[in-house]
Amino acid sequence: MKGPAFAAEMPLLAKELIEQAARRRTYVVRFVYAATLFVIALFLFYGSAWGNPEAGNLGQGRYMFEQLVVLQFWAISLFVPALVSGVITIEKEQDSLSLLLLTTLTPESILFQKLAGRLVPVLSFLLLSFPLMAVAYSFGGVSDTHLWSGITLSVASTVQIGVLSLMCSAYFPTTAGAFVASYLCVVLVRMTVMFDGLEWFLTVTQRDGSTWVGLLMILLSCLVAFGIARASLVRRAFVAPRNAVLQVFHYLDGVANEANEITGGVVLFEDQNLLPEDQAIAWRETAKKPLGTARYLFRVLTILELPILATCQIIQGKSRSAADSVSVLLFVLWAVSAVLVAVHAAGLLSSERTRQTLDVLLTIPMTGRQIILEKFQGVRRLMIVLLVPFATIFWFQDWWRGLSTYYYWFCSALTVAIFLPLVAWFSLWVGLKIRSQRRAILTSLSVISVWAIVPLAMQYGLGRLLGDSVLRASSYVFALSPSLVIPAVERVGINRAISPSMTELAQYAVSFAVHAGLLFFFRAQCLRRADTLLGRVPTTADPEVSDHSPQSGSILDRKRVVAE
Repeated sequence: MKGPAFAAEMPLLAKELIEQAARRRTYVVRFVYAATLFVIALFLFYGSAWGNPEAGNLGQGRYMFEQLVVLQFWAISLFVPALVSGVITIEKEQDSLSLLLLTTLTPESILFQKLAGRLVPVLSFLLLSFPLMAVAYSFGGVSDTHLWSGITLSVASTVQIGVLSLMCSAYFPTTAGAFVASYLCVVLVRMTVMFDGLEWFLTVTQRDGSTWVGLLMILLSCLVAFGIARASLVRRAFVAPRNAVLQVFHYLDGVANEANEITGGVVLFEDQNLLPEDQAIAWRETAKKPLGTARYLFRVLTILELPILATCQIIQGKSRSAADSVSVLLFVLWAVSAVLVAVHAAGLLSSERTRQTLDVLLTIPMTGRQIILEKFQGVRRLMIVLLVPFATIFWFQDWWRGLSTYYYWFCSALTVAIFLPLVAWFSLWVGLKIRSQRRAILTSLSVISVWAIVPLAMQYGLGRLLGDSVLRASSYVFALSPSLVIPAVERVGINRAISPSMTELAQYAVSFAVHAGLLFFFRAQCLRRADTLLGRVPTTADPEVSDHSPQSGSILDRKRVVAE
């Protein structure tokens, strides 16, 4: 089919592919994915074949091939929902889905072309792994049936997760809701053997089972999900977006009000509908947003604090080694806190652009610096609330293990005081640079994940490839990642038999200094270039007007600057 004919038959698909081909980001992401895949595969292959020459290289290809397929399955589960979950919700948020429904395209054609436009680049990612599969096949131990089973189930799982994400995108009115629901669907698929292509590959085909049964089950789930997407596309095309978190909080409010009839009407936080005398933006962020209001932050604190207190209570009657589970809770708390702060901060300004309310906000006679500082009040409140579960874990570790030292408290407090604000200001900077809320959140979470995971993988891989001597020589570089500093502080701090050496203390000092510098850099970038990043003429264009003067944001000054 020629180009004009293809564009006439598949206009949405042609539009998606042309736009992706014109973006430099498409090729950058493809290169990064290929480089990451080949580097990880090098580490895996080295440990299984080249790292064990005495065992012989022939026959090692089966293990290498299985590791590669598992890596591909998890990469699919991670990237496909992020790419497909917004394919319909973006049209809803931009009020362009109604125009698509008015065209001659059927709902099935719209869904198919939108899905194909996102799956084509993903399938190209799978093609990048074929040379690695050929390397594994050359080592022997991989039959033709096993080879084609892995390739076929990988492609089928990609289509399956894509259709599930398409279903969520057609059902939910917002990109954020579809994004979360898509990953929940992936988790449900991974929990079931019947529809999980990875389980079929690792268990059923290992026992000479039929791949066709797994393909039929995956096809069945795709048909059901596509049918739900078809039914939801028109029926839920104009559903007003609702805040799911706020709905859960409202439900909890109803339960609490019913319980108050028994307890005598105890109210911890009473709503005060008082209009602000000043700082209206900060009042809006702390009184009208779910993650800024005191009673809703108290619910977040309760959800995070109760499991920690329950675990500490269970551990009290056990040995000291059982307290390691508290350290695991600390790492989980770090992951949850980083996600909450990053999502909240990245959406502060990008959500205003998405809802087309940023222009109204910029008409307020305030400097960009003042707008950002007041918008940040809600994030600051959230970080203050998160200090409570962190302090609970630090106090329990100090009390239970009898540390009686300032080292653990000092270093642990530094990690929270530096890393959490760094995540917040970096995510806010990303939200100022990127116009789309979904892309801003995904970009900030992706960079933070790479920042945390890549040093761990490099430390593990270089340790296997080059030995511990090279690993110790490059320890200062690895100390620049929070995912290595936080466990090191926890390990040395809670083990009284280990005392930090001068080298380790120097590594921590370098890490804290570098991350503190990054914190001040991103904060300065957000505040000094606030007007430019917000997209308006700075009110400080007049040299006689400064950010600190009381008339810097007045309407008269702004008119005088424009007139000059």
